[in-house]
Amino acid sequence: ARMEQLLEATPSLLSTIGQAVVEVAAFRRGCAPALALLLKGLTFSVGEGEYDTVHEAAWAGSTENLRILFDYGMADPKSVSNPHTGWPDNVTLLYWAVFMTGLGGRDGAAMTRMLLEHGADPEVRLKGNGERGNTVLQEATLGFRDGREGILEALLDYAYYDIFTAASLNDVGRIKELAVIEDVAHLRGEAELTPLHWAARANALDSARYLLDRGADVNAESVTQRVPLHLAADGNHADMVWLLVEHGADLNAQDTKGRTPLHRAAYLGSIDVAEILIVLGADRRVQNRSGKRPLDVARLACKHLKSLEGT
Repeated sequence: ARMEQLLEATPSLLSTIGQAVVEVAAFRRGCAPALALLLKGLTFSVGEGEYDTVHEAAWAGSTENLRILFDYGMADPKSVSNPHTGWPDNVTLLYWAVFMTGLGGRDGAAMTRMLLEHGADPEVRLKGNGERGNTVLQEATLGFRDGREGILEALLDYAYYDIFTAASLNDVGRIKELAVIEDVAHLRGEAELTPLHWAARANALDSARYLLDRGADVNAESVTQRVPLHLAADGNHADMVWLLVEHGADLNAQDTKGRTPLHRAAYLGSIDVAEILIVLGADRRVQNRSGKRPLDVARLACKHLKSLEGT
């Protein structure tokens, strides 16, 4: 109401500071009514930089603001950014909707659906996202934040359902469909991860069993020489560790930093897996490239490892 009064009393405000106000209001949640009011009298594009107002709005979870910008034709839902250090390149608005879900009340599912309905492209390949994959669908399978079920449902209505996502989601039916047209057990994706790596990280036991039965290399190395057992140890996935070891996983495989699965379990406090690895015969005296043994990098109790250190 106050903004309406100001604009009615001083119409020139639109031409003098209107664009600046829009750039601020666009990424602030709760400012949708004010944004719509301002845009009735303005004609310009919002967001024309590398990491711009539109990407800031997506990062902040300002779904309704973005909807208004798109409906008024003042922003491009296909906008791609190559932002500051710490994020991958070739980032779309969908990436922010996926990555920031669950933080500060952001509804990533609603934003994802809105972006897709306005033409955002889920097939744009991320650059430099490493083991997290190279599509927003693959990023969405990394379930360390809340609320990604709705995002996955929305993305799967629009995006290609690839083998790495299927392996992570424990969807053997989809894996079998893809196995008809390609050798799913030996495919390599971003960072040279195999579908078995993705299954191991997600504790997707059915996927892992199917892939192993089809000849997947249990000791396949990523670009950082991480094997599926490293990823299972990261997540404290005890059943996955047993499965991989039963199929010949190398207990003492070292990545490019010299870390074994036991190093990873100890460092991340994956106590159950750390003790299983020791029982199975993992060498607790192996040093990483910094000369540290698993006990040296342990963050949590790891009681069994400590009790064995003096033997």
